[in-house]
Parts: sequence; C-alpha cells; structure tokens
Amino acid sequence: MLSSLHLEALATVCDAGTFEQAAAELQVTPSALSQRISGLERRLGRVLVRRSRPVTPTADGEIVLRLARQTVLLQAECLEAFADAEGAEQVRVSVALNADTLGTWFQEVLADVAAEGRLVLDLRIEDESRTADLLRAGEVMAAVSIDPQPIQGCTVEPLGLMSYVPAVSPDLVDRLGLGRAHIDDLGRMPMLRFGRDDDIQPAFLMRSGHAEARPPVHHVPSNAEFIAATLCGLGWGAIPLPQVRAPIADGSLIPIQGAGTIEVPLYWHRWRVDSPTLIHLTELVTGAARVHLQRPTNGG
Repeated sequence: MLSSLHLEALATVCDAGTFEQAAAELQVTPSALSQRISGLERRLGRVLVRRSRPVTPTADGEIVLRLARQTVLLQAECLEAFADAEGAEQVRVSVALNADTLGTWFQEVLADVAAEGRLVLDLRIEDESRTADLLRAGEVMAAVSIDPQPIQGCTVEPLGLMSYVPAVSPDLVDRLGLGRAHIDDLGRMPMLRFGRDDDIQPAFLMRSGHAEARPPVHHVPSNAEFIAATLCGLGWGAIPLPQVRAPIADGSLIPIQGAGTIEVPLYWHRWRVDSPTLIHLTELVTGAARVHLQRPTNGG
C-alpha cells in the first residue's frame, strides 16, 4: 500500500511547482517534504518528479499522480462529510478547458459554484484539442475537449456544439479594397489564431477552397483580446456566437458571406471514480451545456 501522506506530497509539489511552496501548504519543512517524495520513489523503484523549477512529474510520476490526486480528492470529501458547516473544508477540483468555453457558457457553471460555496476550482486554460492531454497526464480531474474517445480511467459524455461565426471588421474589408466580406476572399485577408494549436481558422480556410492560401497570421492567445483584434481590423476570426451577436448588431463586425457558422462538438471527460464532487460538477456542466450549446442534428 502507498502512504496517503506520500501521495499527498506528490500531488501538492506538482501543483505548487516548488518544494518550498508545497511545504508551506502542507505545513512541513521542505526537507520533510523531499523525504516523503523520496520515500515514495524508493517504494516504487522509480523517479517520479524532476527536481527542477517548476517541479514536473516524470512519465512514471504521471501514472502515480492521477492516483495521488484521486486520493486527495476522496480524503477531502470524507473530511467534508464529517465536518460541521463552519469547519468544513472546501474541496478543490481541477478542470481543463479552452478560453472560449470559459468566456461563454461555462460562466454559468462558475456562478453555480460561487452560489453554492462548496468547491474550489483550479481551471487550466488550453486549446480544446489538448485539454484531454492534461487529463491523461493526471494534471486535472476533468476536461472539456473535442475528443469523443474515452480516456483510460475516465468517463465521457457529449455536451453539444459550440458555434463560431467567421467575422471581420468592415474597416479591414475597406482597407483591402475588397468591397465585400465573402468566403471567396478569405485567402486574401489576414487571419487570426488563438494559438499555434488552434485549428479552427486554418481548417475552415482549407474547407473553403483556400488550401493554397498563405495569408498573414496573427496569434492572439486571449479570448477578449482575440475579439478586440478582430474589431480593430487585425484580421478575420471565428468568434463564439454569444460574443459576436452584439458587434454584428451594431455593425462593428460583419459576418463573412457564405461562411455560415462553424460547429465544434464538445465533450466532458472526468475521472471514473465514485466522487460526489465530480458527479455534482458534471451535473452543473451538463446542465449549462444543455442551455447554451447547440444540439447535434440527427446523424451529426
């Protein structure tokens, strides 16, 4: 059996990034914390962490880290169940999601969590194509992802379709002398990307018949600033439907003719453990998704 103290030490030092910070959180000395990690490594015969700044788990450490975080979660839930209302500790849950999700429909989840006061959220922002990787590595307990395949040790369920509208500033259209914002002209417009892993715009450009186009590409890795960059005419971008309605209504952005909407299917992955906290968070997430995300059409 692995000691829960050793597992807690592993999870805390990987989350904190340094032995000093983790030791302060656990109220032990850095030396004592290091001894716990070393004891766990001797027990398993594997090096589990890279003693760098920040501390990171090795490939073997990632395997143990998932167990460590599950152990910490279940212990916290047990203590919460036996504590009175004033003495109960809030349970921490780590979730990976992309910035567009956080900036739109997931805000209802945040409001629910705030109203209940039961959870402490540790949100990790990553491109939706990579959030599942954080779950596989044991760095988070749940994730919003575009990956429909279940991850080992996790459950998965569809959430719905995130709708994006390709849009552009009328000032940019005028500067380029296009006279219109049409899908046929996409290859001539500068393009925005959230980051180098963001494939929404490049994939749409290819599907629109512009596979050979090489427009200037600006990387803007922030949801709010991405919209601001589109508004100021830096390039065209695919913007979440809830956030693009107002700019289109007041004329500061115009939808690209012939483009329609881009529908991105989202899925909720979480650890397959009998955790009341994760079950409840799943209810909050799927409930918000039912209200704010589009339903797939038959066969979609």
